[in-house]
Amino acid sequence: MFDASVNHGTGRAAKFLQRAVGSNMDGSIGPLTLANVGFVEHSEIINRMAIYRDAFYRSLGTFDTFGKGWIRRNDKTRETALQLITEPK
Repeated sequence: MFDASVNHGTGRAAKFLQRAVGSNMDGSIGPLTLANVGFVEHSEIINRMAIYRDAFYRSLGTFDTFGKGWIRRNDKTRETALQLITEPK
């Protein structure tokens, strides 16, 4: 969420999360969105958000110029997030 908020703005990042957990996509994370987060596997949320971010990047007119770096960052963010939730504590 943090990386998406920095790169896409907090409203769009919130909508990505809401879409990933099946909430109303109003761009404001509240108790209903947070409750839905508890019902979806965190790895699934991470993977879905990465897919949505990838699609958003590819929709931008400047993708040909900056896309390789954006996709690499998105892939690395997904990989790191998945490691954080699967590593023993």
